[in-house]
Amino acid sequence: MRKKNIFLGFLIVSVVVLSIFFLMKPVPVLKASQLNSDIPEVIKAYHYAEKYPEIFKEASCYCGCMNEEHHKYLYDCFTSKHGENCGICIQEALFIGELKDKNETNKQILTELKSKYE
Repeated sequence: MRKKNIFLGFLIVSVVVLSIFFLMKPVPVLKASQLNSDIPEVIKAYHYAEKYPEIFKEASCYCGCMNEEHHKYLYDCFTSKHGENCGICIQEALFIGELKDKNETNKQILTELKSKYE
């Protein structure tokens, strides 16, 4: 009986740990082949989200999806097809990506983004 309880306890702990692992595993940005759009700006926005995930995971999204779709950061908009249909998300992504390509720091970019949209 004791061995059965130990095994059952181990099984429960294993399931909980694996569940937490899979829930916390980051969701990747969609690839261009997964999108319905072939608009160059949309493709580039997704490319920037994939290229610069650190800042996209810090940046707020100003389209309202953080409330409506429970997104935490701009990055979340590009792990689904939300970003391809939202002009604000696309504008933000292009803004961030172009400034990162010019080697601006995340702090500078986030400050400029905030002043642009708030």
